Amino acid sequence: MSSSMSTQGTIEKLPPEVRLMVLERIPDLPTLQGFIHASPGDHAIYIQNRTKVLFSVLRNDMGPEVLLDALYLQSVIHDVWFCECSRPDYGCENFKQHTEDFIRVYESDRINVSGIHHKLDLNCLLELARVHWIVHFMCARYCNFALSLHPMSRDYVPRYKR
Repeated sequence: MSSSMSTQGTIEKLPPEVRLMVLERIPDLPTLQGFIHASPGDHAIYIQNRTKVLFSVLRNDMGPEVLLDALYLQSVIHDVWFCECSRPDYGCENFKQHTEDFIRVYESDRINVSGIHHKLDLNCLLELARVHWIVHFMCARYCNFALSLHPMSRDYVPRYKR
């Protein structure tokens, strides 16, 4: 038996609680996707604990402070679009009260970022994961493009001659 086969067998034999802990410590979304597609058992554990795992992986990938800000920004955008007022009327009492409530909750959650995942719904996290995936891809593409223009790059071609 090869060493990779024995390693895979060992991971599959771990208790579900330990496998859940492994899923929560995955560093980014592409790794999570590969991990849960590689093992039906881990996929089942992911489906049972989807909100918790997705929150943990996004926190690992973005960092806890950035994740909290992204979640609240998404919340604000959603609430402005679906406000009880027909349009974002900043003089509207509902809007003022909502803004004050929002700031109070945000400041409280900013102190205890790790406890926020209990308040989140799956749709919010899925939408944030989709946006993060796109932004991550676009940033990587831009960095590769920008670095190719750097004079120290092997592919650098001067744009003009002096």
